[in-house]
Amino acid sequence: MTRHTKTYICTCIALLAAISMLWSPRLAWAQSPSGPMPAAMFAGETQYYTIDFWLLHGSAAGELCFTKTPGGYTALFEAETRGVLQLISGHRKEIMESIMEYDAARQRLRPRIFREIFIQHKMEFRRTIVFDYEHGSYTCTRTYPESKPHVTQAELPDTEFEDMLSLYYNFRLGCYGPLRQSGRLRVPVIMKEQPSFINIEFPEPGSKERSWGFSAALTMDRNLTHARSKRVLTKINESAVLEKALVIDAYFFGDLAVNLTGTTYF
Repeated sequence: MTRHTKTYICTCIALLAAISMLWSPRLAWAQSPSGPMPAAMFAGETQYYTIDFWLLHGSAAGELCFTKTPGGYTALFEAETRGVLQLISGHRKEIMESIMEYDAARQRLRPRIFREIFIQHKMEFRRTIVFDYEHGSYTCTRTYPESKPHVTQAELPDTEFEDMLSLYYNFRLGCYGPLRQSGRLRVPVIMKEQPSFINIEFPEPGSKERSWGFSAALTMDRNLTHARSKRVLTKINESAVLEKALVIDAYFFGDLAVNLTGTTYF
């Protein structure tokens, strides 16, 4: 799979997973010992996004759904190209799934299985990571068309870590604290054979980012986004809901923007 085959949607996924660190959690009802698990508040929620690249508005769309399962929770994100971009580059789709359990002792979700599926035309590329907490290791399996699976194993880090989707919901649960006005935060993530990091900078009041209306700047490894620019600016409204995430000059001097268009519950 070439680099540009999956760069577009990969960046979109990374943005959606990281922007939630800007949301101030409202979970007082869910933290009662006799009440439901806090993560249950997200069950049945689906968020809808449009993705714009350069002058191509609505060039991709995505849906993020959170469901309760017998053993825990599942977060599923699906995004695919549309419109002019699909005519130019062909149909491309990404499916990202995190199967999680709620750790009551740590009051957070932790991933059990994380998988990504990239589809280009009729070719499918799959990566699955299985986390074995009992043995302190994780196994990454990659499959490619007409190739044998490639399997690697590594030790789990000593610190708390996330996959991209558990990261999103743990921030919303308040595991990383309330909305910040300044400072930096470094979060370990495992999405591939080796751990990586997402760095979050909260610009000081009076900085140019604040004057432009942005609340935080995110930096992540290029092996997660594959974008030319690693820096992502985010903007939220007065209710601490994301309005926009922006990567300036993401590819070929074109900006990449992700916009929330709606939320439903079932």
